[in-house]
Amino acid sequence: MTALVRSEIPAGITTIAQLHTWSGLALEELNRGVNYKEAQGSAIDSGLAPLVDTSIISAADGTKRLILRTSMELAPTYTSDRSKKMWMFTQNMSNALLPANFKVD
Repeated sequence: MTALVRSEIPAGITTIAQLHTWSGLALEELNRGVNYKEAQGSAIDSGLAPLVDTSIISAADGTKRLILRTSMELAPTYTSDRSKKMWMFTQNMSNALLPANFKVD
């Protein structure tokens, strides 16, 4: 499991949007090239989809947008156990260590 060390979150991150972007990019860095079968008969390449996919696009209004798509495995008990919030059922993706360049602004 890639442990979260709160002190390794860069101090300049001050909003939930920045934290989401940072964590999405960190997950992509740690899981680059890892794919899974999203659906039987999927039209995506050979039926495989990346665990984490990011891209930067130009939106119709001319703004630049970072698109973060992350597939998070959930514990099977997420449908029956109402004692926890949804994010507590998220399963680990890897055991990789967070790279040093993600620990600074």
